[in-house]
Amino acid sequence: MAKRKATITSDDDTPESSQASKRARTADSDEEVVEVHATPQKRERKPTINGKQKAKVHSDEEEEEEEDLHHDDERNEEDEKKFEDDHGEAIRRKLEQRRNTIGGIAEHGIIESVEMKQFMCHPHLTFTFGPQINFIIGHNGSGKSAVLSAITIALGGKANTTGRGNGLKSFVREGQHKAEVTIALKNQGEEAYKPKEYGKSIVIRRNFTRDGSSSWKIMSKDGTLISTKRDELAAICDHMNIQVDNPMNVLTQDAARQFLSASHPSDKYKFFLRGTQLSQLSEEYDTCLDNINQTKKVLHQKKQVIPDLRAAFKEATARFQEASKAREQRHKAGELKKELAWAHVAAKQEEMEAKFDDLAKAQRRLPRIEAEVETAESQFRLASEEVERYEKEHAELGNIDHLNDQRNELQEKIRVNKNQLNDFRNDEKAMNSSLTALNRSIKDYDAQIAEETRRLEAHTQAKRDEINRRLEAAKEAVTVADSRNKEVIEKKRNKVNEQAEIKGKGQAAENQKNQLQERITECQTMITRCKEQEKNSLATYGHDIKGILQSISKMHWHGETPIGPLGMYVKLKDRNWAPLLRAQLGSLMTSFACTDARDRQHLKRLFDQSKNFHVNVIISERDLFDYSGGEPRGDVLTVLRALDAEYNQYRQAYDSLTKEINALTALERTAYETLRTAKTAHAQLQEEANEEMPAGISGLQNAKDEAEAEKASIMKQFTNLAKRKNTINEQQSGLLTEQNGIKQQIQNFEQLRGTITAKVVDAVSDRLEAQKNHQFYQNKLKVEQKGVAEIEGIANTLQEEFTTWTERAEEFCPRVENPRKVVEVQRLLTSVEAALEERERRHGATVEEMTIEVNKAKADLDNVERDLRSLAALNNALKRSLLLRLDRWHEFRRHIALRCKLVFQCHLSERGYYGKVLFDHVNQTLQLKVQTDDQTLTQGRDKDPRSLSGGEKSFSTICLLLSLWDSIGCPIRCLDEFDVFMDAVNRRISMRMMIDTANASDKKQYVLITPQDMGNVQVGNTVRVHRMNDPERGQGTLAFS
Repeated sequence: MAKRKATITSDDDTPESSQASKRARTADSDEEVVEVHATPQKRERKPTINGKQKAKVHSDEEEEEEEDLHHDDERNEEDEKKFEDDHGEAIRRKLEQRRNTIGGIAEHGIIESVEMKQFMCHPHLTFTFGPQINFIIGHNGSGKSAVLSAITIALGGKANTTGRGNGLKSFVREGQHKAEVTIALKNQGEEAYKPKEYGKSIVIRRNFTRDGSSSWKIMSKDGTLISTKRDELAAICDHMNIQVDNPMNVLTQDAARQFLSASHPSDKYKFFLRGTQLSQLSEEYDTCLDNINQTKKVLHQKKQVIPDLRAAFKEATARFQEASKAREQRHKAGELKKELAWAHVAAKQEEMEAKFDDLAKAQRRLPRIEAEVETAESQFRLASEEVERYEKEHAELGNIDHLNDQRNELQEKIRVNKNQLNDFRNDEKAMNSSLTALNRSIKDYDAQIAEETRRLEAHTQAKRDEINRRLEAAKEAVTVADSRNKEVIEKKRNKVNEQAEIKGKGQAAENQKNQLQERITECQTMITRCKEQEKNSLATYGHDIKGILQSISKMHWHGETPIGPLGMYVKLKDRNWAPLLRAQLGSLMTSFACTDARDRQHLKRLFDQSKNFHVNVIISERDLFDYSGGEPRGDVLTVLRALDAEYNQYRQAYDSLTKEINALTALERTAYETLRTAKTAHAQLQEEANEEMPAGISGLQNAKDEAEAEKASIMKQFTNLAKRKNTINEQQSGLLTEQNGIKQQIQNFEQLRGTITAKVVDAVSDRLEAQKNHQFYQNKLKVEQKGVAEIEGIANTLQEEFTTWTERAEEFCPRVENPRKVVEVQRLLTSVEAALEERERRHGATVEEMTIEVNKAKADLDNVERDLRSLAALNNALKRSLLLRLDRWHEFRRHIALRCKLVFQCHLSERGYYGKVLFDHVNQTLQLKVQTDDQTLTQGRDKDPRSLSGGEKSFSTICLLLSLWDSIGCPIRCLDEFDVFMDAVNRRISMRMMIDTANASDKKQYVLITPQDMGNVQVGNTVRVHRMNDPERGQGTLAFS
C-alpha cells in the first residue's frame, strides 16, 4: 500500500492537526472488544500489509530478521471458517440482546445545536438536535445538505470533503462578505472534556470570508472565550472520538450516492477500510517499517567505520609510546616549575612588606592633619558665635513701622490742612470780589438816591404802577436767587468736607499701597508697558487691540460697525479737568460701543479670545443724547462741554455716566452772580419806582442798607475765616515740628541699624574665611585618609595574593627553601622547554597532545560500538513491536469483517432477504450476495447486486452501511439522501430498520436527511423531525415538528 504524502493546502483547505493520535474504536463497547484475542499466526510466506508485499532491504546479516518482520495476509478457507465458528455465535448473542434493548443517551460528543449565518443559501438558520435520532426533511433546493456542510466546516473538516465547494469562500452566501457557523457539543458525564473550563457544553464558532481568511472561537456554554487555536479543536475531537473527515461518519449527498451506486467491490472495500480507520493504521505501520529499514542502513554504514577507528587507535598508541621517552627531561622541567612557583611567592612577599612600610608612614601623618582640622573648626565656631551675637542685636532693634505710620499720618494731616488753607484762600478771593461788588453797589445806591430826589416830580402815576409791578417781580427773583445761593454754599461746604475726608482716606491707602507693592518686578512691568505704549498707542487700552480692530472691520455685524476703544475718540479741551475726569470716566476709555444688542456677544467673544476680560461693551444708538432731564445754561461748564467727542453716540454714553456732576466748577460763583444780577435789577427797578413816587428814595435807601448789612455779614465771615486760618496755621506748625522729630528718630534708627549691619557683614566675612580654612583641612584630611585606605587596600590585596600564591604553591608542590630569583629560574625553564619542543616538533605533537589523541581514539571507538549495540537493540524491539501490532491489526480486520457479515444478514432479514458479505483481504474487494423473496424463481441462487432492482440494491447497501456503522466508535452518524433510489416499501422498511438500529445503539446520535415525507413512518420519543421550509432562500430559525 502506498505511503501517505505530505501536502500543502490553502487557507480554505488547511488540514486539521495530525490525526496520528486518533485510533479507530472498532466496537460499540469495551465488552465486545475483549472477546477478540490475538493468536499468533504462522509465517510461511513473505508478509504483506493489505495484500501488497513490501520491498525488502537485503543484507547478508539481516535476511533472517526480514523474514520475521513481514506477515502473510492470505487466509485459506479453513482459517476463515474456524475464526467464524469461534467468534460468530458470541457476536450473534450480543446482537440479539441489543435488539431488545434501547441504547442510552450520550453524555458527551453529540451535537446539541447548529447555527448558520450567511452560510450557503441561508441568511440565518438554527437547528436544535435531539440526542439520538434526527430527520431533516424538505423539498429539493431547501438547503438540507447545508447542515452537514456546516457540521463539517465547524468541526475543522476539509471543504472539499463536503462535495459543495473547493474552498471556504464558496460557502459564503451570495452577495455577502463573510459567513459564520456555530456548533454546540454536549460535554457532560465523567469523560467530559475540561468540564471546569467549558461546563456542560462546548460552543465552537468558525468565521470565514470570501478572501479565504478563517478563525475559530472555542467558548464555554456561557460564552466565555477559552481558546482560538485549531490544536484545541483537534484535542476536543480526539477526546470525543469525532472523525469529521471519515466518509462513513459524515456521508454527504455525493458520497451517499457514490456509496449507494458503487458497483465495484474494491470501492466498497475502500469504504470499509476508511470508515473503520484500518487504512490509517496500515499507513502508519508502513511508515514504521520504512523507518526500521532506514535504521538498518544506518547501522550497516556505522559497522563499516569500526575497522578504521580501530586502526586509528593503534597508530595513536604507537606514537604515544615513542614520545614517552622524553619524560625524564620533562621531569626536570617540572622541578624548575616548582622552584619558579616559590620564587614568585618570595617576590610577592618582598612587595607586600614594602607596601606595609608605606602604610605606616601615611598613618603617622594623619594626627597632624586632624589637629589642624580641630583648630580650623574652633575658629569657625567662634566666628559663628560672633555673627549670631550681632544678628541678635540687629533683631533686638525691632522695626520702625510705627514711626512710619506716624509719619504717614502726620503727612496726611498736613496735606489736609494745606487743602483747607487753599480753600480758605479761595474763599478770601471770593469774599474780596463780593466786597468790591457791594462797595460798588452802595456807591451806585447813593448816586441813585440823589438822582431820584431830582426826578421825583417828573414821573406819572401810571409809570409808578408799572415799576411797582416789576419791583415785586424783581424782589421775588432776588428771594429765589438768594435761596439758591445759600443752598449752593451749603452744598459746597458739604462737598468740601466730604472731599477732604475722601482725599485723606485715599492718600493713606495710597501710601500703604506704595509701601507694600514697591517691587522690582512691577516696576519692570511698568517700564515695559510704557515702552510698548510709546511704540504702540493702542497698548494702553489692552492686549492686541490692533488685531481686534482688524477683526471687527472684517466681520459682518447686525447693526453698524462697532467703534472703540472710546478713548481714541475723546479729547480734553482743558487739561485742568484731567484728574477729575480720569477718576470719573477712566474705566470707560477702554470700552467699545455698538448699535445692536445682538453684536454684543460677538464682541465679548473677541475680547475673551485675546484675554481682554476687562473691556466693557456699551449698546447705544447714533443719535444725539437725550436732554429730557434738562441741560444747564450755556454759561455752565458740563462734562460734555469740557470734552471734544467725535461721535454723538459716545457723547450720550458720557452724559449718562456724568449726570451727577453736570456742573464742574464755579457753581457757587454762578449762583452768586445770579443773585447779584437779580439784586441789581431790583435796585434799578426801585430807582424807576422812586422816580414816580417819593417812596422810591426810601427803597433805594433800604437797598443800600441791605448792601451794607450784607457787607457787614461778609466782613464777619472774613473775620471767622481768618480765625480758622490762624488756627489751621498753628496746627500745621505743630504738625511740621512733630514730623521733623519723627524724621530725626527714623534717621537715628537707620544710622544705628547701619552700624550693626556693618558689624554683621564683617563677622560674616570672618566666618566665611574660617569656614574656607576648615573646609580646606577637612578636604586635606579626606585625601590623606583616602590615600591611607588605598595603600591599606593595596597592602591587604598583596597580603591576600601572597597567601593565595603560597597556598597554590603548596598545592602545586612542597615548599622550596631559598629559591633563586624568578628571572634566573625562568631562564633555565625556558631552555629545557625549548629542548622538549624540538623533540615534539620532530614527532609532530606534544606528549600531552598524544595522550589526548590516544584517549580520543579510544573514546570514539567505544562510542561507535556502544551506539551500534543500542541502536541494534532498539531496532529489534521496534521490529517485535510492529509484528505484534500487525497481528493485532489483522485480528481487528477479521473481527470487524465478521461482525459486519452478521449484522448485514440481520438487517436483510428485516425485509425477508438473505445474503452475505464476502471479504477478500488479499485482493481488497468486498462483494454482496443477496437472495430476495423471489428466490424460488431464481432457483435459490444468490443475486449479484448488479442484477438487483434499484430499490433492492439501495436497501442492500443501507444494510451494509448500518453494519459498518456498527463497527465505528464515533458518536455521530450523518447520512444525506439515503433513500433516493428506494420505492415506498423498501423506504418504509429501511426507515424503520434505521430507527430501530439507532434506538439500540448506545450513546450514538444520528442525523439523517431525506427529501421524502415522513408521514407514513411511525416515530417515537427518540426521533426528532426537522422540517425545512420550501426553498425561499430567506428562512430564519426553523419551526420543529
